[in-house]
Amino acid sequence: MRDDTPMDDPSQVPQPLGPRIRVARENAGLNVTEAARRLGVAKATLQAWEDDRETPRANRLLMLAGLLNVSLSWFLEGRESEHMTTQGDVAPDTLRAQLEEIRRRLDGVLDSIVDLEQRLGGEDGDE
Repeated sequence: MRDDTPMDDPSQVPQPLGPRIRVARENAGLNVTEAARRLGVAKATLQAWEDDRETPRANRLLMLAGLLNVSLSWFLEGRESEHMTTQGDVAPDTLRAQLEEIRRRLDGVLDSIVDLEQRLGGEDGDE
């Protein structure tokens, strides 16, 4: 069932994060099962987010925003950021958050490489 709560009228946007996730999901025409599948999380996890029993990690919140076609500002503040444009460009804050997540992941990969190299006794595989 689609919720007709307008997402562009701040006075009508639910204030806690969970209900905003639900409104965005319903406005995107997705049920909980399909949205959870696309996000790679359990249905119970998405329901816990929507019920404000748990809070999604930053990377999942970014994925949610992309999947549900809302800005991160809308999720976090219930309104569009002044940085958003009408041409559908991604807000700089969203890009910065995505970049930070990629850097965090890359740091983890680099740490794993160093660990593996140490375990191999310094061999680099270029022999």
